[in-house]
Amino acid sequence: MLVNIFKTEEEALEKANDTEYGLYAAVYTKNIDRALRFAKGLESGTVGINCTSPTTGKDMPFGGYKSSGSGREGEPFYSLNNWLETKSVIIKIS
Repeated sequence: MLVNIFKTEEEALEKANDTEYGLYAAVYTKNIDRALRFAKGLESGTVGINCTSPTTGKDMPFGGYKSSGSGREGEPFYSLNNWLETKSVIIKIS
């Protein structure tokens, strides 16, 4: 487990993106607006909101940013758009 201390959302986002990889990230918060804003800023192919473990739907694109690969796997539409950085966002609602 990795724990970081931060004072602002911007600082947390900068720390989260300070890596050469970007396959999967997770955000935990009660504020859905903050979660979606943060997910948009993450350099990651898939973002889980209030959930973790890389689980996606079969019709969602799969792939990463940076050294986690280029392009997306999945349905033919995503495989053809290899030069895009499409992002999947998964939200746990309970």
